[in-house]
Amino acid sequence: MVAYRRSALVVIPCAVMLAACPTTPVTVPTLLAGYAVLSGAAATVSPNSAVTISASCAPGSVALGGGVSVGGDAGAVVRSSAPLAGGGGWTVTVANVRLIGSAITVTPMAVCARRPAGYAINTVARSLTRLEVNSFEAACPTATHFASGAGVATRDTQVRPFSQQIIQQPAPEKVRGGGRNYLLLPGSSSFDVTAICADFTALPGREIVLSTSVGIGAQSSATLTAACPTGKSALHGAVGTLENAIVTLDSMPTGGGTGWSATVTNPELISGSLSARLQVVCVQTAP
Repeated sequence: MVAYRRSALVVIPCAVMLAACPTTPVTVPTLLAGYAVLSGAAATVSPNSAVTISASCAPGSVALGGGVSVGGDAGAVVRSSAPLAGGGGWTVTVANVRLIGSAITVTPMAVCARRPAGYAINTVARSLTRLEVNSFEAACPTATHFASGAGVATRDTQVRPFSQQIIQQPAPEKVRGGGRNYLLLPGSSSFDVTAICADFTALPGREIVLSTSVGIGAQSSATLTAACPTGKSALHGAVGTLENAIVTLDSMPTGGGTGWSATVTNPELISGSLSARLQVVCVQTAP
């Protein structure tokens, strides 16, 4: 496992951008308070249909990340996984692309905490033309912000997100989301990328932990896992890959938030091994 570690007392943004430095000493919290992993009510999705459901945070708390469970069902396509407007929870849209056969059980999950200083949600709306494969970025607001989570969303049945990644350190960080448009006729489809951010002083002990990179052969699936260091909890997990054929099924916190797990699949009939890796944001937390 490879980890990029950052202590609670972060000095990089000030070293890089002096104008962003505070003129008085900063009191850095030692724990992110109110941490909780909350599940929404599960829903059943019949073949050739879709559902949008959400998991809510408790009053006074906001979503710093989130995910979804579909039981590893390869008939599922997660079209959207992103924070609710205002950060009150996490919403997912999942389609069952089978024409006939079994239903899929979908459960949304929100990773919540008391609203941290500088909490911000920045969504960038883009579009993908027919058969286009592309990625887009949403940035945190200022040089004092780090990203805690990421979201992607589309309102078009022909678009499939394939990647999320927190990029560009030091702060301000960005979130990159990749999508593939399967539309055959001329036209374009919506594709939104969301960065969930907070002031770097409000994310104590934050570090990004990476799983090992896994190869997935044609018509095969793999489970990616990463654990946070002792005393830290997962805010968000995202699958990063350059392979636009990859489909992420489950992506969810595990062990009460001590780590993250994601199931990915390669639906191609003929292909070489496609690689993917899980990225998890971990911080020091308290209930």
